Amino acid sequence: MTEKTDTTKPDGPLIGTEGLPPDPRLQPSAERGGSLLDFMENFQDPMGEYTPEQQELIDAWAGQLETDNLRWTPFRDPDFLDGFVQHIPLEQQMQYVENTNNFQASDGQFDPRYVLVTRRAVQSDEPKPEPYWSVEHRTPRLGLRRELPENSAQRILSEIMVSTLGALQEHGDDQVDWDGAASDGEVRVNKTPFDKEKVLFTYKPGAEQAQLEAYLAGGGKSREDVLAELKAYMEGLNSGKF
Repeated sequence: MTEKTDTTKPDGPLIGTEGLPPDPRLQPSAERGGSLLDFMENFQDPMGEYTPEQQELIDAWAGQLETDNLRWTPFRDPDFLDGFVQHIPLEQQMQYVENTNNFQASDGQFDPRYVLVTRRAVQSDEPKPEPYWSVEHRTPRLGLRRELPENSAQRILSEIMVSTLGALQEHGDDQVDWDGAASDGEVRVNKTPFDKEKVLFTYKPGAEQAQLEAYLAGGGKSREDVLAELKAYMEGLNSGKF
């Protein structure tokens, strides 16, 4: 088990957070118009609401936790939750829930093999470098508007990848930011192709499906085209052309 230490986050905007809805935990009371509890009762999260069945499952998990931090984890995302239940064996689910939940506590004890991390990227059939991940799910899910601009082919075709901190460590990390303090929870790994077996599952958020379907129906670029463009751009960067 690993112990996580508390740190202070820097002031000012964070890389990758452009367009990211404000985190209600960080809203000043004057902006909230009352207590944090009152604000949370009326806060409409852009990730959407749970179905009754999902809420029942979340409540059951929360009842087994010493402190419930699930709203600050990927489990707050109903689309993520659907993928998790479909792809993770029932007997393993609580291990991921407990360790990902504990990671959010400043003094939490966790096993990195079961701490979930996410990444937004265009998928490929063959392994490719996947250098940037996040322990703050809201960033790949709702942010990254500068890196992946709204209505760009890269964003429209992108999906959310799910892995673990332990898998990133095995792959070889350049910087593991356990506390999310250096930027926005970013975890960087080396740029060798990332083993697809280390990816638990991928999913496309439901709210993005209509745009994707319209884009493809309108003759938009294919995944292969976008990946080829990205590869050429990165090769240009590495060669000093750009």
